[in-house]
Amino acid sequence: MIKSVVFIACIALANISSILASNQKYRGVNLGGWLVLENWITPDSPVYKDGGLPSNMHESGEYQIMQKLGHERGDALMQGHWSKFITEDDFIQIKQKGIDMVRIPIGYWIMDDDNSFRSTNCNNSNVMAPGSLEYLDKAFRWARRSQLKVLVGIHAAMGSQNGDQHSAPPVSGKIQWFDKQEYVDNTLDVVEFIVRRYQNHPAFLGIGLLNEPQHSNDATKFATLKKYYEDAHKLIRQNLHSDCIITFSNAYNEKTEYQQVWQSFLKNDPNVWAEVHKYYIWGFEGQTFDQIKQYVQGHEAQWIKSWPGAELYVGEWSLANHEATFNLTDSQKQEYADIMTTVFQPTHWSYWTWKFWTSNIATYASWNLQNIFERQIMNDTMISK
Repeated sequence: MIKSVVFIACIALANISSILASNQKYRGVNLGGWLVLENWITPDSPVYKDGGLPSNMHESGEYQIMQKLGHERGDALMQGHWSKFITEDDFIQIKQKGIDMVRIPIGYWIMDDDNSFRSTNCNNSNVMAPGSLEYLDKAFRWARRSQLKVLVGIHAAMGSQNGDQHSAPPVSGKIQWFDKQEYVDNTLDVVEFIVRRYQNHPAFLGIGLLNEPQHSNDATKFATLKKYYEDAHKLIRQNLHSDCIITFSNAYNEKTEYQQVWQSFLKNDPNVWAEVHKYYIWGFEGQTFDQIKQYVQGHEAQWIKSWPGAELYVGEWSLANHEATFNLTDSQKQEYADIMTTVFQPTHWSYWTWKFWTSNIATYASWNLQNIFERQIMNDTMISK
């Protein structure tokens, strides 16, 4: 048994080394709305359909929803959500489309499912439904069988790093992660838990340290975020001796001096990716399709080409546009997909998101990669660029 574990560990390390040596650019997809609730992705989930929640709570995030439902009702509804939304068949389909990696958003509470690893920093297991760890474990088994890699992303940090529903804020819109060192330390515990648990698994690619943090250009908060990334990097490399991929995410609308910090941040570690999210919606209201295409092919292509830092990873992107300004036909979406996959070719990327749980297939169609493939808007050639 011990020999088998050592053998598997050696295979996992060999796989990472060979991937780095080949300069492979990963093509991935996000499994959004699964292990961290996002109502707009899964409006027909039993959590919303059968939970009896007031409609004004649907987009409040998992913490507030579980607080309202309580364990007696909420735990069973969450089990129904996890078991039905994503299955092994999704992993099989993803692999068949030529994709080689899944990015799986998780919440800090996932480590509470393992009694052998307990965080001493603000444990909130009394609110959140237990059981999501079982499904992350399943995802790793499914990924191994389908020969996919898994990047685990910390989307919901204790206290909320951005106030949005995907970070499960205790109070909607309120960002508290920066306010208490215990919250930061809890997130470091999540990093340790995930890397310890999966670092020798053949499907483990790495970990995203924090999704879309918002420090609001506050110097103290920026310093907190930077130190967290540095501490997490040290924890993974020196304490856990793991060479897994590590991604760090900048904040939106940062001051120039903060953006310049990220341009050199951890760039000497070949297994670190600088994560950015590219949505040409917000801030592009009123622009025509031609204007946006020109921006992507001009400004964005040049920005990627001139990026001086760690390897770029477009952790989230989609074909969605500001539909109040214009609508795209499937033919135009195909053109748009060809442009973006060409511009993003020098980077690693993962589409947001794989599928939706809704009876209305037209809802958020451009965010739904499964539907995009079904409509032949994207194809294997675009994926393999």
